[in-house]
Amino acid sequence: MPIQWTAALESGVREIDDQHKQLFQCMNGFFDAWMGKKSVVEIKNQFQFLEHYVNTHFAWEERFMLLFKYPSYEAHKAQHDELAGGFRTLENEFDTSGPTEELLDSMSRFLINWLLGHIHGFDIALGAFLKKETAKAGIASND
Repeated sequence: MPIQWTAALESGVREIDDQHKQLFQCMNGFFDAWMGKKSVVEIKNQFQFLEHYVNTHFAWEERFMLLFKYPSYEAHKAQHDELAGGFRTLENEFDTSGPTEELLDSMSRFLINWLLGHIHGFDIALGAFLKKETAKAGIASND
């Protein structure tokens, strides 16, 4: 179940890519805790850490989208809001049912599919836009 970073996921913006790599590590830590049959408290802590990291990353991306007047900001933010809502739903189910196999399967499918789809469908385009805009503004590239 581990999710692995590949070059195909690169946005071309070092900060975004570094945060995504860290996000993959957070997700894998969460799944490792679950699969390792850690305590409910440890699994919940990993989930909350993952949720916090995702929200911090989204805030960072949204700040840059607004700063550079990204034309697809609304659609991109709606994607972020979708995941945040999904996190709340999954956390409520975890609080109610505990760490069941069905919930693990549901969480892993949701998180992995959402993340990969979001990076391919939204973040790569955002990276290309930010690279172009920072070059126009004379901001050094990360390449």
